[in-house]
Amino acid sequence: MHNVLRILSISILTTFLVMTIMTISGGFIATDLVAKAEIVTESPMPIPKIEYFDIEDCKAESEPVIEETPIEVYIPTEPEITMSEEDISLIALLTMAEAENQPEEGKRVVIDTVLNRMDSEHFPDTAHGVIYQPSHFSSMWNGRVNKVSATEECKQLVREELVSRRDSEVVYFTAGHYGKYGKPKYKLGDHYFSTYN
Repeated sequence: MHNVLRILSISILTTFLVMTIMTISGGFIATDLVAKAEIVTESPMPIPKIEYFDIEDCKAESEPVIEETPIEVYIPTEPEITMSEEDISLIALLTMAEAENQPEEGKRVVIDTVLNRMDSEHFPDTAHGVIYQPSHFSSMWNGRVNKVSATEECKQLVREELVSRRDSEVVYFTAGHYGKYGKPKYKLGDHYFSTYN
């Protein structure tokens, strides 16, 4: 029994010495290195096999790569108005002369009547040409136009209708009844609006 203990003590001491020698011969372990042990089973007493690898290599493999996708931000822009302020004021003046006492919607459709005529092949293509066309807008020759002014509110209605019209078909209107020209479409306020045909 005493011999067994002695052999066992020698074996433990030998293992301790081998481990100490291996650690010293392997050099110092840096703080950013990690030891990975692999057991060698051929020897009677398992002796760990030391391998070293850089911890930064592990991080690079384990962390997912996230690709940054640029974010597109939509910034709405104001629609461009190509009509001059002079023409806007002229249309607003006609609108006040023809529809000063009408609701906003009625004023908008009077504005559309002028814009639609400018776009039509059957009428002049300028605001001045449409508004001053002989015998078309009674307020321009009966003196009514001299009693009103183009308000800022009415000019703003013209700008809004330039961007988006309420009605892109009407080209005629008269007060109190449908006129003798065009195809009747609807009544709005005191005015009866008609299309070209």
